[in-house]
Amino acid sequence: MMTSTQQQQMAKSAVRAGYAQAAAGWQRWKHHFLVAGRAATEVLLLAADIHSGQRVLDLAGGAGEPGLPLARRVGPEGQVTVTDLAPEMLAVARACAAEEPHLRIAFAAADAERLPFPSAVFDRVTCRFAAMHFPNAPAALCEARRLLRPGGRAAFTVLGPPAQTPAFMCTAGVVLRYVTATSPAPGYPSPYRFAAPGVFAALMRAAGFSQVEEGVLTVPSPWPGTPEEYWRSLPDHATGLTSLLEQLSAVERAAVEAEVLAALRRYDTGDQLAFTQPMIAVTGVV
Repeated sequence: MMTSTQQQQMAKSAVRAGYAQAAAGWQRWKHHFLVAGRAATEVLLLAADIHSGQRVLDLAGGAGEPGLPLARRVGPEGQVTVTDLAPEMLAVARACAAEEPHLRIAFAAADAERLPFPSAVFDRVTCRFAAMHFPNAPAALCEARRLLRPGGRAAFTVLGPPAQTPAFMCTAGVVLRYVTATSPAPGYPSPYRFAAPGVFAALMRAAGFSQVEEGVLTVPSPWPGTPEEYWRSLPDHATGLTSLLEQLSAVERAAVEAEVLAALRRYDTGDQLAFTQPMIAVTGVV
């Protein structure tokens, strides 16, 4: 029987492989992701209390969001460092940053649970919609606390309930009526493991953060395109959904597609899909 550490390492390898595979899709659809995630990024920046001149560490910042907005906010006197477990995702972020060479932003392929930085060197640690994928989330939170200077702040956002997430219910929610997904072991990576209020905040308190505050909210998350385009985009970046679709027969897949497109059209305004995203923002101070 595998130990907990071995299971976590296997989970981490799977996360790394999944995002390495999806990196090209994140590059292909980067404008769409930027539009869809803009409101959530603003929530994170406000929660983190980002100002000019700060040193910021962004965990699992993948394709450059929110790293680039952070770098714009801290300005030439500040510095942003973006980490990600998958170097392929960081390549997408570097390509985006190359379009704004004046930004003070650096990139490091690194595990959020074991970061290669000295203690107490950052003013802020941020993480947008990624903590759910850390196999050992408590270890990542302890690392975030270690790296913050006294008085420094960490800000994390995690996904809210799938049943309140139109993009999920219109796509994966339909697929899951046709095929059963394997449930992850308790505590292991899954997109909605911290969707209940209070869960992630409790982890932050256990990691030693003080003044922990939580906000539960829903923000706009529009997808600029048609229902058909959105459905076509999913295999490029949603590897978990792709594996489910591969279990369907041709007849089932046709039925799923018809249901998905009908559901997506309810959000079609003509130039975008007017999705919303429930989310939980949690902050803590060292």
